[in-house]
Amino acid sequence: MKAIKITDLVQWLLIGGIIIFFIIPVITLIIAGLFEGQPLEGAVRILWQSGWLVGFLNSVIHAGIAAALATITAWLLAYGMHFSRLFQPIRQFSDLLFRLPMLLPTITYGFVLLYCFGKQGLWTRILGFELFDLYGSSGVILGYFIYTLPTAYLLLYNGMDYLDQQYLVVSRLLGDSPITSVLQNVLRPMQKLIGISFCQTFFMAFTDFGIPTAVGGRKVFITTLLYEGFTGSIPDFQKGSLVALSMLIPSLFSVLLIRQLQKLQQSFKQRRKVPVVANLVRDSFLGLLFVLVGGSLLAMFSVMFIIPFVTAWPYEMIFTTENFREFFADDLLSNTLSNSLIVSLISAVLGMSIAYLAGIVTSFSRQNSIAAKGIDLFATLTNSFPGMVLGVMFLLAFSGTTLHNTLSILVIANIIHFFATPYQMAKESFQKMDHSWEKTSQIMGDRWIDLVWRIIIPNSRGTILEMMSYYFTNSMVTISGLIFLVSARTSVMTTKIKELQHFGHFVDIFILSLLILAINCVALFAIKLTKKYWGKKKEVTLNQKRFHFPQILFKREMQKFSSK
Repeated sequence: MKAIKITDLVQWLLIGGIIIFFIIPVITLIIAGLFEGQPLEGAVRILWQSGWLVGFLNSVIHAGIAAALATITAWLLAYGMHFSRLFQPIRQFSDLLFRLPMLLPTITYGFVLLYCFGKQGLWTRILGFELFDLYGSSGVILGYFIYTLPTAYLLLYNGMDYLDQQYLVVSRLLGDSPITSVLQNVLRPMQKLIGISFCQTFFMAFTDFGIPTAVGGRKVFITTLLYEGFTGSIPDFQKGSLVALSMLIPSLFSVLLIRQLQKLQQSFKQRRKVPVVANLVRDSFLGLLFVLVGGSLLAMFSVMFIIPFVTAWPYEMIFTTENFREFFADDLLSNTLSNSLIVSLISAVLGMSIAYLAGIVTSFSRQNSIAAKGIDLFATLTNSFPGMVLGVMFLLAFSGTTLHNTLSILVIANIIHFFATPYQMAKESFQKMDHSWEKTSQIMGDRWIDLVWRIIIPNSRGTILEMMSYYFTNSMVTISGLIFLVSARTSVMTTKIKELQHFGHFVDIFILSLLILAINCVALFAIKLTKKYWGKKKEVTLNQKRFHFPQILFKREMQKFSSK
């Protein structure tokens, strides 16, 4: 009973935090949009006249096209990783390139495209002509595609790893053509993940602020309208709040659609692997696709490694490191770097702890409790909650409080914004554990904290590191959730990039982007080394605790009895 009381207490403490930092800000946003300022009819008329419908439709159309392209391309790339005979080093290097954009803020993509395909861009100068009109639909769709491709690729790559490859052999023995065999045994079983991938990537693109503000040109998007509503020459909080509320419509639709997709059953339950049969046509096509996608990403992001080391692009092409010296001599830019590191590190540690604790108390307790259902619902909602809307909510709810213009509010925003995925990672890890440990611990009179510290944590160290990695890298690259919450003193690197854009300091923008990339790469490398070290060091101990936990408790209780 003691363990149950502790878990219930923790659950209700988490619910209290959700009410303070999510429910109350949502209510504040609704009040600001519907009940403050002008009468609702007049406010809606002004919103309509400001081009809201055009911006909303532009965001839906561009996000939909980019999500479809990213999902199709990602499926082909994942298929090539699992079902081709391509040279292993090529696949490993390509895998790194496909994940590269995740380590950079989206606003950087726009400036990368500008310095690649603009009038004085790197590839425009090499080719001697502009490949396409960068500003407007082409640039935004390309930016969205780069942004969403890594997420779609990871989802489909991991999902394809669970397919039963032996069905492909049976299909071919029965006389099916290669295309029919792939459609029936690879594409069809993944329809659920393909649908989820499209929803996730669509929502990511729809709510992104960085790409439209960099290469959107004169086109109006819902995120740029929201930004102008709160930071324009004449801010209109009611108009901005209504725009923010309208952004929740696709969010609710996404939640409902993903819940329906989750009900679809996967066709295969086993993971039997078979050697891949050589096929020249298939491997040639997939190899060409790998070169095209990976090479394009490498070619585009290469400008980040060129511009900061050039005296004055494109007029004075002389190698220099003076740009870096000037950057680090600027106290404001150095302060921005330290703010980003502090916010990301605290978000990683505190966010992981909260998500991990939430996963424990909802997995190792009564599943039907109201508090547990509330935490699950909160995770579902935040999974598709726009970061800019979260920033607006915090701006309205905590303006004038002790949290306003502090690094603390940035940390809280990050924890809520990225809560869903680490929480789900923790729950999936706990579901694979033996829940009889909890009952055995209670029978033996052990405290609940002993179960967590001695058994659950050692058996989920890899998950803990992955959760911290997710929080850290996303906190380093996010801009949408923080753009309304920073001040000159608390500015982080991604919001500083937006500020530098106004002054045309693109060299500093690329230096900041390189620093973000370097920091994220170092963090991921450190996580990987730590996981490898723990895997070798603790393998025997973890296996003993996993399989012999009841015996350990029994032995300890017998020792206590003998001492008496």
